[in-house]
Amino acid sequence: MDEVFDLRHKNQWLRRQIARVLKQLIKAILGDRMNKKIVEHVDFMTSAEQVAEYIKAFRDTFWPEGVLAEPRAARDNNIKMRTRVVCKAKMLGSIPDELRHFLGSDTVRIGTSRVFDMFQYRSLNRRLVYVILEGVIETLFPENRFKELFRKMHSQSARLKARKNGDPVKTATVGKKTS
Repeated sequence: MDEVFDLRHKNQWLRRQIARVLKQLIKAILGDRMNKKIVEHVDFMTSAEQVAEYIKAFRDTFWPEGVLAEPRAARDNNIKMRTRVVCKAKMLGSIPDELRHFLGSDTVRIGTSRVFDMFQYRSLNRRLVYVILEGVIETLFPENRFKELFRKMHSQSARLKARKNGDPVKTATVGKKTS
């Protein structure tokens, strides 16, 4: 929260203190109930019926009526830009008014724009999908020791080896923004 809404500056001291107190208060009052709701939701989302629905939706999307789906037509830049504008507007609109009043409209707008901009990089999005997929696989199949397999795979990374050996790690570009 501090990084997204830039609460680290001196002029944000009071907001930081209030946010800290509110976090502790919410945790004390609603902590168990919120945790219980989260656990119930995760249990539901990972139930056998839901996983079967996910697999069915995946199958129907990529193989409708048992035939491999045609590749989607490429979107032109106008459609991509309209999609970005709609997405950014929805993100800004999803912030509760209470949070907007508490942090300030400009702070919320800037923080939301930061999060939006972060999702415009293909390489970061790809990495995020890989990390989520690894977590799902490890959770769904704990008996298969995927955690160890992923650790071994990642240990083969040239960038990780260079970091362990103390070699200066080349700063790679973050990647191409999605267009």
